[in-house]
Amino acid sequence: MRRKLLRICIDLTINKSTNFYKKHEVRIMKLILNKNPLWTQKHLAHMKKYADNYGMFFQEVDYDRQLRKIINEDADLRCNTNQACYEIFVNQEYVGDIVINSENELDIVIFDEFSHKGYAYSAISMFIDNYYSKNSRLEAVIRGENNYKDRIQSILQNIGFRCFQCCADGNEIWVYD
Repeated sequence: MRRKLLRICIDLTINKSTNFYKKHEVRIMKLILNKNPLWTQKHLAHMKKYADNYGMFFQEVDYDRQLRKIINEDADLRCNTNQACYEIFVNQEYVGDIVINSENELDIVIFDEFSHKGYAYSAISMFIDNYYSKNSRLEAVIRGENNYKDRIQSILQNIGFRCFQCCADGNEIWVYD
């Protein structure tokens, strides 16, 4: 079994008066494959809130049905059989998921309380370093309705993705190859 690399990020600043380094934060990120990812209340609420960003549409009756199943400990799988779900942990705290399907389309979820901390960039970079096959091409679709479109473009571009196609519906297909 291939050993998974742990990334440790240490933010340092220099105290100008003493020239000593001061450590601010140590973040240890892990990607863990979950072969049986089930819906949780946190996932369900996140997906409902950002349905347009992910191209998903929840009817209220579907949301209520799945919520009841979660409460009754009978939740459905949140990924289908052609997807792999890598859960993102930072300092042992669950912050989101990377989902990759059989066509190498990559999706990422970072929960609200962990957004704007660089975790999406770090997680995608780590995924590429550890799981990406150099013989294939990764794709990421940025939906036209996504309120964070500019931010996602910047993250993908900084990782090395390039915009491959702009679609008539406003969606963009970005590739890493």
